[in-house]
Formats: sequence, structure tokens, C-alpha cells
Amino acid sequence: VRLDGFSVSILETPATVFAIALDGRPLAASGRILVADLTDVRHTGDRIPEEGVLEGFGKLPLLMRSGRAEISLARRSRDAAVHVLRSDGSRKRPLAAQYADGRLGFVSDIAAGDGEPEYLYEITTTEGDGQ
Repeated sequence: VRLDGFSVSILETPATVFAIALDGRPLAASGRILVADLTDVRHTGDRIPEEGVLEGFGKLPLLMRSGRAEISLARRSRDAAVHVLRSDGSRKRPLAAQYADGRLGFVSDIAAGDGEPEYLYEITTTEGDGQ
């Protein structure tokens, strides 16, 4: 899928992937962007029979199907950092990204973490607000 300045190639598992500028600017100029890669997400112990209708909620932790996606955003500057976020929004670790032809690219890999799904990413630059 390729939209204005944002493209995604879902590699394995059906998913919903989106990017939101957190500073109100267009994505290409934003100093702070949230990206989410969501596959099949359920509570531990959800009761969902073969018909696919939820019959009872489970509890935390959430379970998420493994999946990967190649994510690319148009950027005016090479000066960008990508961080994996925990579900509470705190930074977990930096993530390797590449910059080429005016685009920042990285791979989302839900199963890359230490048992905790990695599905939230923060992109920051010093060009925009970024803080």
C-alpha cells in the first residue's frame, strides 16, 4: 500500500499499519510520528468459537500474532531516529532504519522482542518538534 508519503509492504500476516503525526504537521515534515503495526490481537483466554464471534473477554496480557512489515515514510531530512515503544508509550530500544531517496525505511517485526510484542514505533527528528 502506498499513500501520500507513506508506504507499507505487509510481509506475512494480515495487519493494520498506520502512521500519525503527533505534532499536527504533515507526515513528511513532522518531528514526531507514531507508527503502529497491528495483527490479530486478543486477550489471553478470549473465548472465540469457530464462527468468530467473541463470547467472553479474557485478561491481560494481550496476545498478538507474529508479523512483519516494511514501512517507509517520505522525509525531508536524514536526521531521524526510530524507537520501539512499550505498550505504555515509553521507549524500549532504538531500531535500525535506512534513509535513501528521500525516504526513511524500517522493518516492523512483532516477534523481535523478548517475549513482549513490538508493534509501536516512534520516529523523531530534530528538524520538526521531535520532543
